Amino acid sequence: MALIISLSFVLPAHDAIAHPHVWVTARSILLFDNEGNLTEVHHYWTFDKAYSAYITTGLDTNRDGILSEEELAPLAEENTVSLVDFGYFTKLKIKGKDQKFNPPKNYKMMMQDGQLVQYFELPLAVPAPAPKIIGFEAYDESFFVSFSLENTDKAVTLTGPIKGCTITISRPKQEDIDALSKYSEDYFANAGMGAQFSNKAVIACP
Repeated sequence: MALIISLSFVLPAHDAIAHPHVWVTARSILLFDNEGNLTEVHHYWTFDKAYSAYITTGLDTNRDGILSEEELAPLAEENTVSLVDFGYFTKLKIKGKDQKFNPPKNYKMMMQDGQLVQYFELPLAVPAPAPKIIGFEAYDESFFVSFSLENTDKAVTLTGPIKGCTITISRPKQEDIDALSKYSEDYFANAGMGAQFSNKAVIACP
């Protein structure tokens, strides 16, 4: 992920600061077609203000004090296309099986209240026929980036002709995340660290 990699170049002088280094608040939409098949995941990722300021430095090419979608378009393309190297930071399980994705589409970035928002649509490689139980997570395995689902009833929603589904979200305890500050960077060499602090959604449909 280009913007994550570029940030890592400025970190060595601050090794004492443990993970995570970037915070993302996520809102996701699961899209169903007219036959009830799960076909896509649409993501809205809002980055923390400090990181948003860092990664957009110099992108206001017309110097009007406003970062337009057009000015952010090259960053949006580079960042979204390179998500493949990180599994799109998205885990979707149906009947216990990880689902695969096709490349993202309709991606863009925008600034909202001083924070960078990344939007993209992630199609399933093969639509899932009328799934009854769906497991959904968005996280970075290295925990360099901390993903948290938006603390609203729109954190994970469903779109399409599907009714009667329930969505249950579980989140890690904030005190457990805060406790990580006492560890050095070497502690996070375990590639599976991020999964321990992921936000999880279980969608159950009739």
